[in-house]
Amino acid sequence: MQKQQKTSRAFLFLLFIAGTLQSTPLEAESLDDILVFVNPSNSIRKLSVAEVRQIFLKEKTKWSTGNNILCIHPPQNVGLRNQFRSQVLDMTQEEEDTYWQDKKIRDNLSPPVSLGNTYRAVFSLREGISYGYRKDVPRSAVKIVLVIPAH
Repeated sequence: MQKQQKTSRAFLFLLFIAGTLQSTPLEAESLDDILVFVNPSNSIRKLSVAEVRQIFLKEKTKWSTGNNILCIHPPQNVGLRNQFRSQVLDMTQEEEDTYWQDKKIRDNLSPPVSLGNTYRAVFSLREGISYGYRKDVPRSAVKIVLVIPAH
């Protein structure tokens, strides 16, 4: 009888631990994570960092539907933009400026637009894509397609 009680307690303990592990995310969420988001009606479910880089450098300009991708940056002088540039584009501001000067001359391409309220723009523009800090993104208004952990 005592052995059965010990076995039952051990089993309950393991269930408790399993439930705790299941509900605990593998990576802690940070309010400074960058969330890349699209319009909720966009059929895209997930993007990689490499795909987001291609999109924001205009190496990829169309969604799988054939519609043009509308990239929207937050304003140039915000920390978010610098973090995105570093973590996704793998560039400094000077390198990004040079990249776009070259793209303008060679391919007549301009950099993505910069807007103060990227969430409203993406919500309004079916083909829009942008990014923001986890703490600022209104998740009910946009679809999250990539989480970039804060450094």
